[in-house]
Amino acid sequence: VIATLFRLLKSFRLEGGVAILNILALLGTFGLQVTILRLVRLPGEVDAYFAASTIPQLLWTILITTMSGALVPFLATLKSDVRPFAGRRALVLGLAVLLPITLGLALSAPAWVSWIFTGIAKTAYGRICVELSTLAILAAPALFAVAVLTAYHQASNLFIRVEGVNTAFTWLMLIAMAIALPRVGVIAAGWILLARYYLQALALSTPFWVPGRRAVDLSPVRSRFGVLLAGNCYLKSEVLVDRHLLSRATVGTL
Repeated sequence: VIATLFRLLKSFRLEGGVAILNILALLGTFGLQVTILRLVRLPGEVDAYFAASTIPQLLWTILITTMSGALVPFLATLKSDVRPFAGRRALVLGLAVLLPITLGLALSAPAWVSWIFTGIAKTAYGRICVELSTLAILAAPALFAVAVLTAYHQASNLFIRVEGVNTAFTWLMLIAMAIALPRVGVIAAGWILLARYYLQALALSTPFWVPGRRAVDLSPVRSRFGVLLAGNCYLKSEVLVDRHLLSRATVGTL
């Protein structure tokens, strides 16, 4: 009975800690939006930022949902000494595919920005939107790394660590924006967003620093990953359609 009570107490402490960190992260995200609205004075620049920030939001939603369904169950079945090698292999293979795609999208940003955010691209703020969107798409490899590392931590029951890192970087990003936006302008938000995801990936990557190599069969992950990715791309893409339509409205609407 006592052992059961201790297990329940530990579970409540874990769930309570995760809940508190999620609330703090949510407050930090809300603070970011308020900071942008208050410190970026031109409505067109605000529109450009929120249009460009759609890209990492969409990528994060798709990747984290896909990884939760494909990678977490697989990693959870592995022994703790094998799990880092499996996660690292998934990360390396994914980055090998994603890096050239990211480079191609970054170089062709003027073309697809003018198509997705048609209204903003035709205004004087089109160039800013292209620059911010380029920075946003360059965050894709880091977002993928964070998604893989988050899946690893969840499979290892390290929920507090992954949520704590996310919350810390959300608030650091808020502080950095509050300092940089009045001095540099809205383009600083793009660079801060880019740096945030790469630093967050680095902070979470320490379990993958184990030396040596082990052969791990990732075929169960690949079979689930494709189906889940296709489904999430379809289900989560409404935000991109929403931003496309809003970009055609009056400046400041987005």
